[in-house]
Amino acid sequence: MVGSITPRQDLDELNLSWINLHFVSTEVEASWQRGRLNLWRRSTRVAVLSLVVVSSLFYLLDLMFIHSPQWVLWTRLSMVATSLITWAIAGRVRDMVKADALMLVFLLISSLFQWPVIFLSLPEAIVRAYWLPGGMLIIGASFILFEFPLRTRFMGAVFLFMLSVLTGFHWGSRRELGFGLFYFGGVFLFGWVGAWQAEFNRRVAFREQRAVERERRRADALLHNILPTSIADRLLSDTSTIAQRHESITVLFADIVGFTPMSATMSAEHLVERLDLIFTRFDALCMHHGLEKIKTIGDAYMVAGGVPEHQADHAVRVVAMGLDMLESIAQTATELDVELRLRIGINSGPA
Repeated sequence: MVGSITPRQDLDELNLSWINLHFVSTEVEASWQRGRLNLWRRSTRVAVLSLVVVSSLFYLLDLMFIHSPQWVLWTRLSMVATSLITWAIAGRVRDMVKADALMLVFLLISSLFQWPVIFLSLPEAIVRAYWLPGGMLIIGASFILFEFPLRTRFMGAVFLFMLSVLTGFHWGSRRELGFGLFYFGGVFLFGWVGAWQAEFNRRVAFREQRAVERERRRADALLHNILPTSIADRLLSDTSTIAQRHESITVLFADIVGFTPMSATMSAEHLVERLDLIFTRFDALCMHHGLEKIKTIGDAYMVAGGVPEHQADHAVRVVAMGLDMLESIAQTATELDVELRLRIGINSGPA
């Protein structure tokens, strides 16, 4: 590993290995791999169809101008058939491990057929003229044409590099072989760096997308926490102003008697703990009676019935909650061994 994006080991941290770039978290890496599937399917089909077109053109070239042996022509056609079969299978693969294995097998088969079996069977003059550009072409293609993990691209390029060098060693002079190694090395280096940079950028974009989604979920949760669910859902789906009239609702206000002098006698932490205990029990009562908590301010607690959905018995529900709140505050006072009294006001009317 060369380094990391940040020194902290968070879930989205990238391991910047030059050969095996990946997320540190196995969960995030698995999510990334699942997201690759559609991209893999699309890029694989385009790449395979490109090979079909190229193989077909070379078949016509062999047939009409080079007059290659029949077995070479049949090999060309078999590569076209293999490519079409791979194209069909790619649309049905649902697992990236199988997808990568399928394409690696296809790459090795196509390389073994196209390079040693077909290319090296051509006349020596053609081989000597085209082994260098052909080698650079297939090495570069192994890095950019297929949607492979970086490690698989590297391994495939090394295999093709060796094929190209062996060809030059057999057919070319030492001078030609030296030029070949230089050019192959350059293509290999630039292809490798380009593939690494492309995958790095895609993974960074994936990480940023995950961060945006996390923030959006947090914002949605906060909105649902401070607003009624139906209103929050409407705000998330429609940014227009929401205004509704209700002919009859019931509102309850409650506050703790003597809260101000009581708050002066205890620490802020102790005070917040007591309010949290009281309001948590009030929240449970609110859910039990099917009412809507509007807000809390200091020691004040506000509840509404009949909103945002109409309730015919909203007044009964709110009064029942008020009685339960009195029982709850008395129970809390006994548990804390303090004097707690609640002041409650209820009113019904249009809103």
